[in-house]
Amino acid sequence: MTAFRILYAGWGFTPFRGGGSVHCAEALMHGMAARGHAVAHFCTGRYGLPGSRPVVRNWTRGAIHEYELQNSPILPTWGLGTKSPRQEIVCLHVEDAFRKALRDFRPGLVHFHEFMTMPASLARVAREEEVPYFCSLHDYGTVCATCLLFKHDRTVCTDYRNGVDCIRCCAEAPGDSLLFRGSLFAHSLFNGCLPAMLGGAAALVKSLLRHGASPAAPSGPAGSDIVPRTGDAEGFVLRRKAFHEALAGARAVLPVSRRVMELFALHGADTSNFRVLHPTQPHIDAIVRRKRKTPTGRPIRLGFLGMCLPTKGVETIFDAISLMKNAAAVELRLHGPCDPAYRDTLLRKYPAVRANFAGSYAAAALNDVLDGIDVGIFPSLTEETFGLVGIEFLNAGIPVVASRIGAIPEYLADGENGLLFTPGNASELSVILDALAASPARIAEMSARTIRWPSFPSHLDDMETIGN
Repeated sequence: MTAFRILYAGWGFTPFRGGGSVHCAEALMHGMAARGHAVAHFCTGRYGLPGSRPVVRNWTRGAIHEYELQNSPILPTWGLGTKSPRQEIVCLHVEDAFRKALRDFRPGLVHFHEFMTMPASLARVAREEEVPYFCSLHDYGTVCATCLLFKHDRTVCTDYRNGVDCIRCCAEAPGDSLLFRGSLFAHSLFNGCLPAMLGGAAALVKSLLRHGASPAAPSGPAGSDIVPRTGDAEGFVLRRKAFHEALAGARAVLPVSRRVMELFALHGADTSNFRVLHPTQPHIDAIVRRKRKTPTGRPIRLGFLGMCLPTKGVETIFDAISLMKNAAAVELRLHGPCDPAYRDTLLRKYPAVRANFAGSYAAAALNDVLDGIDVGIFPSLTEETFGLVGIEFLNAGIPVVASRIGAIPEYLADGENGLLFTPGNASELSVILDALAASPARIAEMSARTIRWPSFPSHLDDMETIGN
């Protein structure tokens, strides 16, 4: 395989930013560098004190050369959307920084791992500099400003309604205020520069982000026909069009699932250059597969992995267990970050549910976490672009009970290696859990039908093929 020079583009890096997308990007970059390719990374990153001007910092992480644009005018909002959609179409500060990175590194290929916090016009810059590019789709950010395609009335968005729904969904997006800039500085300081020595730092920053948000524009009940009085509806339509054009000019677009490709087509994208490429990460290869025995003489241990968020359907689990005929037959173990207020609310609302909030865990501890789980539970309410947590369970030989939504049914076969239910339907989930409690031998039977996911080296092989 011929070595090549590739510039990746995306938002942030660990530990400044967490989540599956940035971990996938970093694993890919380091994996390609280990194979002898020259790799650099252009990213929008940290923030200084309010009033700091945009500046590019050059530094290295192992074999990766970083071009970090600090104090970017396009602010990260962690899924709250934007009130300035046109800024995500064209942003000269980001364009200039990207062009300088292209001319300095001179890549033969650009890989836009995501466009979050970056304008669609970067694709035009790559074309002007005569550098071919391809794009991964790990989220819905190029068709949805909040990245989730999930409306406030808890329904999946299938219609922009000329941008009016976008205004409603972005009602909590923060404006470019001193308070919000200060919260970004605090986040950069605690998560990007200092060790994680302050246990409440993340919660503090999230609180500041919320308080820095601008008041929602009056818009009536979510999903209603009342038109918001303020907001750039046309801007959201133009934003979507600009990103569609950016994707259309790519050598290839790599959605992480067939469902992602379907939804992009539904939202008006030309999918003729789309090629589904499922994701994976090195830590999944390290998961130990064990023979799962039938739980006897004890409750079935249900395991939830990841951030405990309402959109992940956490309350659906609690609802379902409370509706079970034999709730004592299961116990719930939740592994991952959880806002203390949300946790306390759940525990007060469902006192009879046996739930253990175990908190965050290191990747090195994943096998120990999985050893304490009989059945994985993945009750998401949103169109999951893929859901690597499901693969983590299956690689360990753990069957999964999950929502029939997004890409989940692409690797979870109902009745074979897991069980599917209607998203948000606690009654249906309670019936499934009661059936497992009555016939726990099904757990071992489904476990025997789980298979391991393709390895991370095979994923790198696919990337090299696309790059060449």
